[in-house]
Amino acid sequence: MFNYGHEALAVALLGQRSPYGVVLAGILFGALKAGRGGMVNAANLPVSFSMVLSGVIIIFVAISPILMKLPRYLAVRKISVQK
Repeated sequence: MFNYGHEALAVALLGQRSPYGVVLAGILFGALKAGRGGMVNAANLPVSFSMVLSGVIIIFVAISPILMKLPRYLAVRKISVQK
């Protein structure tokens, strides 16, 4: 289970250090934590599913800058290989 420090880092990462983004990310994480019981009862999902979902969200947000720069890097690499 996350503690407050790890959750704060995740919220800051997801909010991309902008005040509005951090508020929205905090609401998202709060909704995930508050909805754990409902997910367990309604969809027969384990409690750890919300933690896994939070982790997947963090991973995709963390790698998004890399994915945005990847096409440019591949294009430059392709040009340098052709020369």
